[in-house]
Amino acid sequence: MTTITGHVHNPESDGPSSDILVELLSPTNSRARLYSAEVDQSGRYDLVGVDSGSYLLFCSIWGTDTRYYWEIPVTIKQEASMQINLLADTAQTLQ
Repeated sequence: MTTITGHVHNPESDGPSSDILVELLSPTNSRARLYSAEVDQSGRYDLVGVDSGSYLLFCSIWGTDTRYYWEIPVTIKQEASMQINLLADTAQTLQ
């Protein structure tokens, strides 16, 4: 099993707001949430116990007028530790 850790960077503040989740979704059915972790006040998350396979790493943050989100394909082939930071300049936006 794999652990994925990282930080979520909110483009509109120094830290993320409350109730932010980082989720691993099924790549064929994005409604199937397979793993999830809450983001703490410093922006850190830990997805623990992830099985080998292909996933879509998803996270979204609401700004004042904009929704920032990340959708990143992830493939895990063997037990390992991974770090994936969700940076503000790589976020997609929806207004």
